[in-house]
Amino acid sequence: MVSNIVTFLLGCLAGWFTNHWYSVNMRHPSLRQSGSGGGINFDGSGYRYVSVSLQNELRQLALILPETVIFGKRLKTRFGNQIVERDPARQCRARLLEESGRHICHLWWMDGQKTAETVEIKSGESSNLILFLRSNNTGQYFVYQPTSNTDLTPKTHDVPTFNKTMAFLVEVSYLHGSRRLQFPVKVVIGYDGGFSFETKNSSGMF
Repeated sequence: MVSNIVTFLLGCLAGWFTNHWYSVNMRHPSLRQSGSGGGINFDGSGYRYVSVSLQNELRQLALILPETVIFGKRLKTRFGNQIVERDPARQCRARLLEESGRHICHLWWMDGQKTAETVEIKSGESSNLILFLRSNNTGQYFVYQPTSNTDLTPKTHDVPTFNKTMAFLVEVSYLHGSRRLQFPVKVVIGYDGGFSFETKNSSGMF
């Protein structure tokens, strides 16, 4: 009888906690870098490229209490086990920074067959951010900027260009600039002239 009452009270507490957090905080969008990619012929331009993927991650909601035994009976200690649909991450803007935090330039998103300076990332979905391009014929790489929103052809003049191994930060702001995500990226030029791209959870050649 006592254990049933305790279980009931804990269930009520878990229900209140779940509803409160779900309505107040749990639905806020939350971006994370979910991977990177690249290719050898960006939109038919012949340039090698590298990109990162940003996801508005889903969240699992559960309340886990310390293990409790009353009168020899083990009580339930896990309450709730549901996937929370977050609100869309609106007006996502990205920029490239020096490792020190100094601004270099704004970055562009791939939005279907177009590029965009801002995107909306829905709950559980991802969007790709184009970072760097390079040609096989030079030892340089440069930041991607499109000719226009509908012409993906990369600009090759008046864009930041680099010719050595460098570490950067990518910063993404969303929710009208009130929330931010920062993560490090690094481009390494090897002794053999090869280019590689590194982030905290992914790496590759380009």
